[in-house]
Amino acid sequence: GKYLGLRKTDSTTPASFDRKSQILNAAIIFTMFKVILDTDTNNELDDQHAIAYMLFQPAVFHVLGITVNATHVGDGIKGHMAEALRVVELCGYKDKVPVVAGADCTDLFKNSHEKMLPAVDFIIDQVRQSEEKVYVVAIGKLTNVALALNRAPDIIGPKLKVVWLGSNWPSEAHRRGEYNLRNDWSSAVEVLAKVESHGLELQMLTVYPAPDNKQAVTGTCAVTLDVAEVQQKVAGLGPQLSQPIEGRNDSGQFSCFGDYSVSLFRNRKYKGQPVVTCPLHDVCALAVMKDPTWSQACSH
Repeated sequence: GKYLGLRKTDSTTPASFDRKSQILNAAIIFTMFKVILDTDTNNELDDQHAIAYMLFQPAVFHVLGITVNATHVGDGIKGHMAEALRVVELCGYKDKVPVVAGADCTDLFKNSHEKMLPAVDFIIDQVRQSEEKVYVVAIGKLTNVALALNRAPDIIGPKLKVVWLGSNWPSEAHRRGEYNLRNDWSSAVEVLAKVESHGLELQMLTVYPAPDNKQAVTGTCAVTLDVAEVQQKVAGLGPQLSQPIEGRNDSGQFSCFGDYSVSLFRNRKYKGQPVVTCPLHDVCALAVMKDPTWSQACSH
């Protein structure tokens, strides 16, 4: 598998690195990634921004669909589906992008004995039907992905790449397990096993570095925005709906994603206290696809 950490940059970053990034950005605009985004949208606020980041760049991301799963936080699959549909509508893509329900409970083996999950079938069908590589970008637990791989191992091959935002670097010990991993350890084990047994192409973006990290590598936790930045730069942006829709948790009514983004940041709390700065972990999974120079790869 390939593990990615975000590169620390400062005034010592060589000009050649910036130039390389500019050249790559100029070329990569002609590359379109066929993407299925697998998300637990009603957890924090980074899934919502990952969906918007993806939908607002149609020249880069050909979105096949959004599959949804439920993690411990977010009012079950019903809550996660509602938030995903809300964000898609605020981005102007209602009824244009499939949003498909998947695993509810947080254990691979419990889900494997349930009725067929639409999200799992959707992943399998899209990979089988595609003539080009499909990127399944998982920014929550890996249950939907693991079930798809177990049910249809024939999809593993040159037409499939799994990108997962999950786990810590270089181990889990210092953080008691990363959230996406902790929500379904068994699925992570199954997906990693497919790398060895079937040659699955897997790329992982790690979340938190170890406290004694000596290298110039962080995790996705380093990519943050604060409430003031969002208010200044994002408020009012995006397509305007003719009729406003309700935000989550009685946060009000919204006609565009920019205003909803501001509300998500303003209402973010940790242990009951307002949070000024929030990481955008999930956006990173898509951002480093667009421009790999924004990350540092390590193969194992």
